[in-house]
Amino acid sequence: MVRRSIGALGAACVFASLVGATSAHASSYDFNALVFQNFTGTNSDVEGGLAAGGKINLTGYTVGLQLSAADNSKNTLVAGQSITAGSGSLVHGNAVAPDVSGISSNFSISNGGKIADHAINFTNLQTYYNNISSNFAGKTVNGNYQNNFSTLNLTGSAAGLNVFDLKASDFNNISGLVLNIANNGFAVINVSGDSINLPNVGYSANVQGSHILFNFTDATSLTMGSFLGSILAPNANVTFDSGALNGQLIANSFNGGGQINYHLADESFNLTTPTPEASTWLMLIAGVAAIGATLRRRGRGKLAATNLLAA
Repeated sequence: MVRRSIGALGAACVFASLVGATSAHASSYDFNALVFQNFTGTNSDVEGGLAAGGKINLTGYTVGLQLSAADNSKNTLVAGQSITAGSGSLVHGNAVAPDVSGISSNFSISNGGKIADHAINFTNLQTYYNNISSNFAGKTVNGNYQNNFSTLNLTGSAAGLNVFDLKASDFNNISGLVLNIANNGFAVINVSGDSINLPNVGYSANVQGSHILFNFTDATSLTMGSFLGSILAPNANVTFDSGALNGQLIANSFNGGGQINYHLADESFNLTTPTPEASTWLMLIAGVAAIGATLRRRGRGKLAATNLLAA
């Protein structure tokens, strides 16, 4: 019993210190869009920060419009390989990549600079978010859903976390999605299937979008239109040609002209991007995995309001 308690406490401490980025060995940033391979954006914008593990290619694209002067010294446009930007602007912060030579003079950086450097270990970061996604997918379902005349209705009564379990086929031929949960509650909508099509229909909810997370653990392909809520799809290649996402996006890659608005997931979902030193990555990943293993052994406890992953 003592050994189990120490293990659970240790995992929780690792997670709290590194995900919350309060340790001396880690920093963090709430990227509005984070992908682990390439990001190609055309004639649109990401209103917050943008990071991609491969190449970032931007044409007529704006990044960081809704950020503030407090972000001017931060790395808000980050690539693991290179940034090519023919036109557009980075409004707040620095553009960082090993190769920034492709940033044209027609792409303005108003309140920052170009830095040729490595900023994030994207390989470890993808493993980290896969663990988070798997942990959410393993949570006990306590919400209900049904298709009423082509409208997908999701209802939940939990004061804290409401968990739903859907399939990719549930989105076929729908004309709308309505989420109704307890006031100030949170929703995790787990969707199984490797190929996802989120139709450009009406999405509505009685809680703010920052309290909604769609988790696509199995997805390798995701095609979408306008959408409400944040998307966690760490292995999915996203095609988003038009419309607006009012939420945060974490995926494998991105291509399109869809707009990603600055509506970050609530901090209780723990989607803040940790960027620790290399020596701490193994501990971080092991810590998140240990939380899931510990919870599976101990069963589902009462919701911890500040950590939905451990709910």
